[in-house]
Amino acid sequence: MPAHGDIEDALIEQYEVPAEARSVSVSVDRVSVSMEEPLPRPVGRPRKDAPKRPVARNFRMAYCATVTLHDRHGDALHTIRYGRMPKGDAQNLCAGLGADVAALLAKQPELKVRPCATARPRCGTCWPSPSARKPSGSRSTSSWTCGTCSRSSAGQRR
Repeated sequence: MPAHGDIEDALIEQYEVPAEARSVSVSVDRVSVSMEEPLPRPVGRPRKDAPKRPVARNFRMAYCATVTLHDRHGDALHTIRYGRMPKGDAQNLCAGLGADVAALLAKQPELKVRPCATARPRCGTCWPSPSARKPSGSRSTSSWTCGTCSRSSAGQRR
């Protein structure tokens, strides 16, 4: 069975960028998700009306992102959506975004990249610097940086 990253690589490789595409926008955000989490059972005999599997409903933050291709008027032509569950890997999400945008740029280098992130995930690999162009299918995004969220491990701006 192929790995998740291999499937994403194959999908972006097969994607054909519309000829009328002029720009690509990248957005990362967080959403509040209601999660049902198990509670430990109380010690002793349960009450008669006690739930068989006690749970707590808590709200957790999950990451979501989009890569949208636009025509010359700014109208959306196609959107690729991404998501990570709470406690998911935000850096992996950003790396996937960067690799997919790199693959789109390899297919159509004249595309302009417009980052429009509202969340600031802890990663330095969100989208390309103007000079970065990676070959199609490369999931390595070491030269891709996001000026709004590029931070060192100490939390300082690079």
